[in-house]
Amino acid sequence: MAQTINLFEYDPFPLGQISGLPDDFNKSLNQILNRIWNERKRFVPISTYYAETKSKKQNFIEIKEHELICGKWIGSVNFSKKGKQYNINLLPKIFHRPENPPNESELNAIFSHILWWLSESEKEFPTSQSNSMQGMQSDLLEVMIHIFSSYALEVFSTSTHNSYDEVFENTENIRGKIDFSAYSENYGRGNRHTVPCTYDSFQFDNRFNQIVRYVCKLLSSVTSNQNSRKNLEGIIFLFNEVSDIRATVEDCDKVKLNPIHSEFKTILDHCRMFLSSLSTFKWNNEFEVFALLIPAENLFENFIYSMLKKVNSPNIKRVSRSTGNHGRSHLVRQIPRPNYDRFQMRHDIVVKTTDRVVILDTKYKKIYPEEKVLEQDGEIDRKYNISRSDIYQMVSYAVGSGVDRIALIYPSLMKDKEQEELPVYEIMDEFNKDTLIKIYPFKINIMHEEKLSISSKGRLEKIFENSSENLRFQLNKAVEKMLE
Repeated sequence: MAQTINLFEYDPFPLGQISGLPDDFNKSLNQILNRIWNERKRFVPISTYYAETKSKKQNFIEIKEHELICGKWIGSVNFSKKGKQYNINLLPKIFHRPENPPNESELNAIFSHILWWLSESEKEFPTSQSNSMQGMQSDLLEVMIHIFSSYALEVFSTSTHNSYDEVFENTENIRGKIDFSAYSENYGRGNRHTVPCTYDSFQFDNRFNQIVRYVCKLLSSVTSNQNSRKNLEGIIFLFNEVSDIRATVEDCDKVKLNPIHSEFKTILDHCRMFLSSLSTFKWNNEFEVFALLIPAENLFENFIYSMLKKVNSPNIKRVSRSTGNHGRSHLVRQIPRPNYDRFQMRHDIVVKTTDRVVILDTKYKKIYPEEKVLEQDGEIDRKYNISRSDIYQMVSYAVGSGVDRIALIYPSLMKDKEQEELPVYEIMDEFNKDTLIKIYPFKINIMHEEKLSISSKGRLEKIFENSSENLRFQLNKAVEKMLE
């Protein structure tokens, strides 16, 4: 039986709550996390979620003598040592309730939310009808494996993927292009009757099917869920005639699929995710590790960006990451250089409306009225816990880009009763008296209306259909308020 530890971001977890932990548990966990950190290019999608830093010390979890503190990552770390299995879930802080730790049903609801955020972001996830969240082992990785295996088996049970692959073959009948250089070698060896040819052949043993087979074997070796393993072994059986070779993320990028077959693209996206986002390894015959970790800040930003692009509003003409021809892309110039080319301004979201440009900056932080928040030398708005550094950053964006309407997007929390109206901050540009910079903080609800009471059975897109519509409404309302 696996030992499960649930950590919420930045919330100290006393190790005394877990009985039977070995004396070297902290040391083993730190070894594992440091290795994952130093090899994270293997399991974090570099273009979207990769954390650039020179630090060789992991920042997934702060490990103290008697407690663990999760950093700004969500996902799972599963490892076994000497036959003992440990599952550590890193959970979003917006669901944290100090007085009520989540039960198994609520954990599955949290996993459902994470899958929703991922599915609406830059990567696609299957949403087939299945009991994928039911009877799980309170483990995000197992949930994702089960969803993938159920969907893929459903697809491959009714259809197969065949494609034209380039084949090199020595043949007596000429096909395709002759390799005259190779033929001269054959001729010299007395094999003048065989002609080396390169041609396209309609193959079942193609790169796509090889990738799927490899990923299924990989997942089958690590999952402890019997239904998932049965699904994966069923796929492997269907792919019995496909070459059993190792696959990489680069192989996924080389596959060309017909856009008509969207189900194959969904499966390929999953394979790419598993190959790039999962770290699986053994070392010293002591540890076996299986981990998926995603920076929560980046996921929140990509989720909001993707959902805003789906807003259907006559006022919103374009949603992008750049201000385009509006303003500069860099904040300063270094004298005597003539151009502004230092400290690039990386905007989270830029919205071009009918008659102006506005910037939205996502802040994955707890924001709420709290009289107990101590004002530290003016660093924090005492009432709303909005930091001065956030305001300074937005003013820099406004001055550098020439955009005078900027939004700060914060997530709502579990304990929030209703959508709260936050104050608008105004800053007069003293260098240009005609410019009044306005900063609009918004709390955006990225949870299901029933929060952790939702039923996780069924299609993911159906479960969160109303939530997605409500989120798009909130974002459109935020943009409209900035245009008033």
